[in-house]
Amino acid sequence: MWVIITPNVNVMIKIKFKNGSTKEFEEFALQGANLESANLESANLRYANLRYANLESANLQGANLERADLQGANLRYADLQGANLRYTNLQSANLRYANLRYADLQGANLECANFQSANLRYANLQGANLDFSAWSLRCSSFDAKVDSDFAKQILYHVSRLDFEDMEGIKDAIRGFANSASVRTRHGLPEV
Repeated sequence: MWVIITPNVNVMIKIKFKNGSTKEFEEFALQGANLESANLESANLRYANLRYANLESANLQGANLERADLQGANLRYADLQGANLRYTNLQSANLRYANLRYADLQGANLECANFQSANLRYANLQGANLDFSAWSLRCSSFDAKVDSDFAKQILYHVSRLDFEDMEGIKDAIRGFANSASVRTRHGLPEV
């Protein structure tokens, strides 16, 4: 199945299915919608309610999803390269294997989001809430732009690992790790 979505200013969209039939959706009607493998390239879905929508393998390259609600959405294998996801709610979203290269996720809520094997190269995650998210340690997360607080949060986690620290790594990062806001937000002890 493939669809073509053409949004207008009011976020009323028309989906054309492979069999030639069309269906119009208002913004609220996209909640829980099955848009698997949909072609949404450059679509304007700003403020759209896509909670729990299935967007697996969808093409969202260059799409405007600013301030959209994608809580719990399935974006596995979705192509979000260059997408505007500023201030988007992606809490508990499945972003496994998603292409987020050059995506703008500034200020997004990514709490509990799963980034396992996602491509985050050159993605901008400054000011994003990444608490409890599954951050990928693959090379595809290299060069992601994060703020210093997230870097401190990662260092806090590193300092809590039990490893033979012959080089004094924990001492070198302790000050940064203890200044992570996640520590005070969740009542975690100093290292």
